[in-house]
Amino acid sequence: MANKRRSAWLLAITIALAGVAAFAWLSRGANRRVADVDPLPPVAPSMYRNVEPQARFVGVSACRECHPDQHDSWSQTAHSRALAGVDSQREPAPGTFQHPPSGRNYEVVAEGTKLRHRETTRSAAGDELPLTDLPMQYVIGSGRFSRSYIASRDGFLVESPITWYAGPAKWGISPGYDVHNPGFERPITSECMNCHVGRADPERGAVQRFAVHSQAIDCERCHGPGSLHVAARRDAPAGSLSAEPDLTIANPARMTRAEREDVCAQCHLHSAATVDLRGRHRSDFRPGQNLADFCIHYALETPQRDMRVVGHMEQMRLSACYRGSDALTCTTCHDPHRPTPAGDAGEAVAFFRGKCLECHSESACGVPRETRLQAHADDNCMACHMPTSKTDIPHFAFTHHRIGIHAPEDAVTPDRNSLLLPMEDVAHLPQIERDRCAGLAYLQAAGTRESPDAVAAFQQRALTLLQAVRERGLVDPEVDAALARLQWGVDQERTIEMAESVLEQPHASPEAHVTALFTLGTSRLDRKEYSAALPLLEELVTLRLASEDWYLLSKCRQELGDAGGALMAAERAVQVSPQYPQLAKHLAEMLAASDRPEEAAAARRRAEQLTGSSLRQSQPAGK
Repeated sequence: MANKRRSAWLLAITIALAGVAAFAWLSRGANRRVADVDPLPPVAPSMYRNVEPQARFVGVSACRECHPDQHDSWSQTAHSRALAGVDSQREPAPGTFQHPPSGRNYEVVAEGTKLRHRETTRSAAGDELPLTDLPMQYVIGSGRFSRSYIASRDGFLVESPITWYAGPAKWGISPGYDVHNPGFERPITSECMNCHVGRADPERGAVQRFAVHSQAIDCERCHGPGSLHVAARRDAPAGSLSAEPDLTIANPARMTRAEREDVCAQCHLHSAATVDLRGRHRSDFRPGQNLADFCIHYALETPQRDMRVVGHMEQMRLSACYRGSDALTCTTCHDPHRPTPAGDAGEAVAFFRGKCLECHSESACGVPRETRLQAHADDNCMACHMPTSKTDIPHFAFTHHRIGIHAPEDAVTPDRNSLLLPMEDVAHLPQIERDRCAGLAYLQAAGTRESPDAVAAFQQRALTLLQAVRERGLVDPEVDAALARLQWGVDQERTIEMAESVLEQPHASPEAHVTALFTLGTSRLDRKEYSAALPLLEELVTLRLASEDWYLLSKCRQELGDAGGALMAAERAVQVSPQYPQLAKHLAEMLAASDRPEEAAAARRRAEQLTGSSLRQSQPAGK
């Protein structure tokens, strides 16, 4: 049963990583409960008072009362438009396009103020088969390069496969969907929200439901929560404000370069993997603190020099200009309070050329001025030393932030099967935490490797490190969830043991809790322990949106004799994933068992049409 599921369902791949070989279980002390093994050092103190728990977020309107000029200029920046509600009157004109690799057709339709995205395919007879039709709730991005969209499906946030690309001024397939097109099922996770939304919290332990508190990347994202600052300023008698630094609010202008970069690195430092430290989360970070006290970033042993959309900080740190300066950093060229000149227009060239000439003389360039002017009449430094390069996203070209002399081979990206190295100094962490983070990083990075050999190698390193950590007595829900994933379909007993351990720990992340529910629920189902599997699957479908979960719940209820419940779950599975003929066939069986022959016949016809359609069920990389 499990082997059939793994070959049939795309969504299960996110939990069951392919290519894991059977390994001997090293953790003979796995049942030990250790209160704390080699505890982490405390978070380093900060001079700013608003890093403390009593500081509360107050919202951008409170900041605007005293800082209207900064607010007005900030409102022109891309940060202020990170996320917005969708109004069709402000969106590009509707349109259509085909996506031959997946055999799907897409249409954008305006209905009043709503913007709908539709997905269809064609039967073998040429008939249009509708798949999904949803109104868009949010638009991501300022629109300078692109506009991507988020839909809400019963409160679960999913990404649309349709994106507007500003360069060619047309609708096209969203980034990443050329490799694997999940339709309207790619989940919006906390990792997405952390960088594309000012502030949002998961709702009730779900991994796709969020309470959005601030759509924009606003004042408090860079300065920290403002309640202490607002109270101090409002309560101060006129003329009593001190000339001393106000420590009720974090001020990046007074920070060290490393502290300022940590503020930007919340979103702009993105590499092979990012792992939260034990019991902490990167969203707990406040400006003025050390980001490495909350999470560790990992890069491949040989740094990739090609363009990555959110890899600007890694590129900058590879630059000789950066390594030779104590001051060069993100805010040298980018003022978060006002928009930076964009494009190749004269204003932008003059602005950035001026930044270069603050440190370099014109005569320092190795190319004669006459030669430079023949190539670029405006003597554009960036054209050679920070060129626009193709990115990993179709239709995008961004400025390369590795300042230097660029060679053609810099654009080559081999799928390296190399080691992962921490990008921060981890010497202050106990060895067991370094091993824990490295193991979780290898598991995370395995999902982005292109070759099956690289996937398997990264998974093996993850398994070896995490089992050794467990053997040394560390009981941690993220480690146990990772081991449950790695052992799923390989060692059922160990999968059950690790998943149950996660569910016993009260501080598991939503992601770890969901992983445990899935691996334990499916393992119980495989063992025909239907009564034990039922509550696990019923909780799972409330925490994420996946047709696989609803299908398994339908099968479980069917085995327990709950025909009505099995039919309801089968119908829900088809609603979530209308492109899978297997789901339509199962629904037909449930309808027939419920004595609804006409509806059963329609579901069977639908399954046949999908089987013979142009639809291609692409597989994720590594499968």
